[in-house]
Formats: sequence, C-alpha cells, structure tokens
Amino acid sequence: MDMRPAAPGIAPAPPTRLELQPLGRDRTPADLERGQTPPPPGFTARAAQAAMSLGQTFHRSYLSPAYASVSSAGGAARDQLKSGAIQAWSDSAANLPSGRTTLAAAGQTLQQMATCGLPTYVREVAFMHAYSALADGLAEKSPGGALVLQAAISLASIATQVYVRQPRLERLGAESNVAVRGHFALSEAKWNGLTPDNQGALRTQMQRDSRNVTRNQVAAEAIYLGLGALGAARGDGALSARILSTQLRNVIYAVSREAMQASLSMTGKHDDTKTHGVNQDNMALLGWAYGAMTLTMGFVQDSVSPQTLPPGQTLSSPALTGADQLPLRGEALAQSIQTLAGTRAAFNTVIAIMDNHLQKHFDTRQAGTTQQFEASLPLKDYGRILDQSPARVAWTSLASAINMAMGEVTRGNTSTALGSFLGNAGTAAAMGLAYRTMNQTFQAHGSVRKAIDNPPAQTPAVVAQPGLEPQGSVVINRRANAVRARIENAQDAQ
Repeated sequence: MDMRPAAPGIAPAPPTRLELQPLGRDRTPADLERGQTPPPPGFTARAAQAAMSLGQTFHRSYLSPAYASVSSAGGAARDQLKSGAIQAWSDSAANLPSGRTTLAAAGQTLQQMATCGLPTYVREVAFMHAYSALADGLAEKSPGGALVLQAAISLASIATQVYVRQPRLERLGAESNVAVRGHFALSEAKWNGLTPDNQGALRTQMQRDSRNVTRNQVAAEAIYLGLGALGAARGDGALSARILSTQLRNVIYAVSREAMQASLSMTGKHDDTKTHGVNQDNMALLGWAYGAMTLTMGFVQDSVSPQTLPPGQTLSSPALTGADQLPLRGEALAQSIQTLAGTRAAFNTVIAIMDNHLQKHFDTRQAGTTQQFEASLPLKDYGRILDQSPARVAWTSLASAINMAMGEVTRGNTSTALGSFLGNAGTAAAMGLAYRTMNQTFQAHGSVRKAIDNPPAQTPAVVAQPGLEPQGSVVINRRANAVRARIENAQDAQ
C-alpha cells in the first residue's frame, strides 16, 4: 500500500504499459507520433534482405552482362541469317530461267508442235491405213508380189543415199573444208589452228560418218528383206504389209518434217553472234539423252495407247481389232486411227521439244550467246529435203527394222509386256547410238547448203588499162624534168 501523501491539486498519473510488437514490424505513423523506435529486424528479415541483395548482385554482375552478350550475339546471328537468306534468294532468282529462256522454250514448243507433231500425225494415219489396205490386199493375195515391191523400195532408198545425198555433200569439192567444219562445229579460225594431220583425221571421220549413214540404210533394208522373205515363206501377209507400210511411213515423215523445218521457225539468237553447231562432245551427250527419252516415251506410249481406244477394241501394233476379234473397218477404224495417231504425235513431240531445245542451247552457248523467241517464216532452205530427208529415212528405218526383228525373235517366247519393252529398248539403242553420226551429218549438209546459197562477195580486181601507162610515164618524166630544171637554175644562180 502506497503511504506517500498525494500532492494537493494533482491527480496521479496512470501506470505506463509497454506493448510487445512482432519482430520486423515497420514503423507506422502512430509510432512516429509517439516517438517509438522499432526494434531491430529479426533473423528472417535479415536473411530475406541478404538473399535479395545477393540476387541483385548476381543479376548485376553476371546475368546482365550475359544477357547483353547473348542479345548482341543474337542480333548478329539474326543479321547474318537475314543476309544469308537474301543472298540465297538472289542466287536462286538468278538461277531461275530468265524471261528470254522461258520464251525460247515456248517458241521451241510451238515450233515442234508444227514441225514434228503434224508430220508424226500424218505419218501414223498413212501408216495404219496403208497397213489395213495391204493386209487385206496385196500382202494377203500375193506375198511374193509384196516382197518384190518391198525390194524395189529398198533399192530406191539405198540409191538415194548413194546417188543423191552423198554427191550433194561433196558439191564444193574434195579440198573444201566447209563440210568438215560444219560436221564438227568448228569456226574457220579454229580450223586454221589445227595441224594438217588433225585436219586430215577430221576429214576422214566426216567421210566415214557419211558412209555410215548409207550403211545404216543398207542394214535396215537387209533386215526388212529378211523379214519379208520370212513372212512370204510362212504365208504371213500381215508381216509383209507391216514392212511396206513402215517404209512408206519413214519416207512421209522425213520429207514432211524437213519441209516444215524449212518453212517455219520460232526461235533465234539473242544477237548477231555467229554459231557453228553442236560440237562432238555435246553431240554424244545429246545422243544418250535422246536414247533415254525414246525408251521412256516408247514404254509410256505402249501403256497409254490401248487405253485411248473404245471399250472392246484391241491394238496389236499396227493391227486394230474389235470386240469380235475381227479387223476394224470403216468409220470405227478411221476414228481409232486418228486417236492413236494423235497420241503418238503427242509423245513424239515431247521428245522433239526437249531434244531441239537442248540442241539450240548447246549451239548458242558454245558461241557465247543465248536463244530467244523469234517467230519467222523462212520459206527457204528446201534443199534439206534432198540432204537430210534421206539421212532421216536411214535413221528411222534402222530403228524400225530392229524393233520388228526384236518382235519376231520374242514372238511367242515372252510376255507381251516384256516383248514391248525389248522392242522399245532396241529402238532406243538404235536411235541413241546413231544420233551423233546422223546429226553431225545434218550439220555438214547444212554448212554446204549455206555456203552455196550465200557465196562470199567477190572483190573486184583492179585491171590496168594499157593506154594509161604511157600517160603515167609522161607525167612522171615531166615532173622529173621540172625538178631537174629547178636544180640547174639554182646552180646557175650561184
């Protein structure tokens, strides 16, 4: 009990109470007014603050520089990737066909549709109609007569090679180098740069290639005569009819195609650079390509052609039979022939487009220029009908003869599909292996025709007139006398 007396007039102050606050509590405005100081932070607060400080230090010292480095590297990589993509696109765009090349390809397509597609269509229509007529007529009634007619056509074909085509190649004389330069696609400067021995070797090879064209014709006709004799011996009028109609087909195609080539052109050179043809190395490459295309298109054609016929009709080349297994006649035959002719013309045109585009490409590239679309109607150079038509007949005759011989060998011994493949393989081999010889001979003939049709301009010779010589001597003498007189006068003056 508090016994101290209280001061008068002063009330006693209440006892002071201290409230305990949790550790780490921040100061509030009330605490600031009361002047209270918060207690020091506890362990948890200090640990959190230390962790935060450590994180900030790690971010500032390590993460931030690393991020800046990665950002810089990423930017450089992004710029490099962008630059590479732009360069790749530029290179790809540069390697894409140019507008000129695309138009040249379009022109080549149009040209071959006219100069190859139409002749192919005509030859196939004539071929199948001729076969149908001969199989029911001469070949069936008189196999011997068909064989005699076949032999006459063979002799005429060989005589054309010997007495028409070959002499036309030699029109400029044995010493001329025009045909040799055209055969090997050599300019006059390159030819003059060769040694006499090399020139002689090239001339010999050109002559041998020309003779090989004739030999191909002889080989084809020998195969035809052998097959014709076989057909006559066994009374197979269909075989004799096929041989005769094939000979007719080859002639029609060669003449009509060369006539169209002389009449129509849809491509040309970009500038006035002179071209000389396709050289021997590129010609061999084109031969392999042509053989591969012939094999492929022949196989596809044999697969597609029967599918284009009406149901019930069967194609046993070149025979067409109906659902009753009898040969077609009349309107049905004509319609089926037109369908097959159109199909074969389409496939042959595809081969011609690719082959002639490649030929023109190599021809212009070797001279340092390019091809372009250039529509024109030359309506000239019809001499190629007498030069290149016989050579083309020899080429197609050899391929057709090998195809028929292969068919006779495999007849009844293999399946239809295998027999068709072997026949196409024989045709492709003949066309591909003879490609270089035939086309280089084409170039030789073309050079000779061009030289004859466009002879070099003759330089007029200066002929001295006898009556002017005395006058000239008189003038000279007068001048000499005048000079002499001046000298003498000068001496007298001295």
